[in-house]
Amino acid sequence: MPAEHVHADDASPLDVLVRLDALTARWGFDPYPGLANGHLQTIAGALWRRTFPAVPGERESRYLDMKDGTRVLLRFDWQADRASRPTALLVHGLEGSDASRYMLGTADKLVAAGWNAVRMNIRNCGDTEHLSPTLYHSGMTGDLAEVLSNLVEVESLDAVAIVGFSLGGNVTLKMTGELGSRAPAQLLGVATVSPAIDLSAAAARLESRENWLYTRRFVRSLRRRMLKKDEHFPGQFDVSKLRGMRTVREYDDRYIAPLYGFRDAEDYYEQASCRHVLSSIAVPALLLHATDDPFIPLTGRVRKAASENPLLRIVETPHGGHVGWVAADRGRDSVAEDRHWVENRVVDFLHLLAEARCQNPTANPTAALIP
Repeated sequence: MPAEHVHADDASPLDVLVRLDALTARWGFDPYPGLANGHLQTIAGALWRRTFPAVPGERESRYLDMKDGTRVLLRFDWQADRASRPTALLVHGLEGSDASRYMLGTADKLVAAGWNAVRMNIRNCGDTEHLSPTLYHSGMTGDLAEVLSNLVEVESLDAVAIVGFSLGGNVTLKMTGELGSRAPAQLLGVATVSPAIDLSAAAARLESRENWLYTRRFVRSLRRRMLKKDEHFPGQFDVSKLRGMRTVREYDDRYIAPLYGFRDAEDYYEQASCRHVLSSIAVPALLLHATDDPFIPLTGRVRKAASENPLLRIVETPHGGHVGWVAADRGRDSVAEDRHWVENRVVDFLHLLAEARCQNPTANPTAALIP
């Protein structure tokens, strides 16, 4: 990897990966009995009943103004001594929000482990359709970059890690690759769960007959969102195009591509993919993927692009579905673990990042990052 792709003290990021390799060698996912199926794991992960005791119903909420006039909604779960604690910035997937269960579950674990957690709503999400005349898409990295900058420059946080889920995983990796060696020293690394990287392949997989349930859910949600947009911004979008819209690809063809100057959905998928900048990522990056993910394949060209950067690691399990990973037991290493395996692995990785920063104080002067 070219030297310019790594921060000046690049021994620390590489050391994290050495430790991660040792750790992941012990990782193993055993699906909950009867759920050794990608569809069942996906559905169980989304619907499994649980509570989030470390994330209170009332928390600090704030709207952040973007440079283009859009406002995004952030939910903050702070430690009492926030400045001395590491912070995780969480980014949801397609048609998700800060209230998605995987967002709450991961934030809950991180807060319980002593981290600050910031849950970001992508523009228009979290009931914020009225705050932007535009739409979000899979390659829109500017908002995330602005939120990261705010945490570093305004909140004066010395250690930040980003966790992206599905579409948010692609946005996270793409932004990090675009920043390259210009990433702030406060960025410890990034973790992604079921990242939607090969968007064309994912759209094609969604259109298969076996995935009709997910397609119907996404299309219904997108349709409702466009109708809400029309209420707040009459005439901004041609809602007549919603008639006969049956797939996510058709939505992207009719709305996203023309709005953002892409030739068509396929051109959008190609340009929005983080695959093209994976080699430029200059901080440790973890990609968690299940082979039986029903609609997000980890294609050969994604694997090849990831293999060209020694700071990237792919951890793949045979089962787990899409942002599922409901496990048979509650974990072997910690009594605090629950059945939501992937959220616990994210916490493990982020702890590695914070520990490395503590052991390499020249990277940043913060002295008390580990709770």
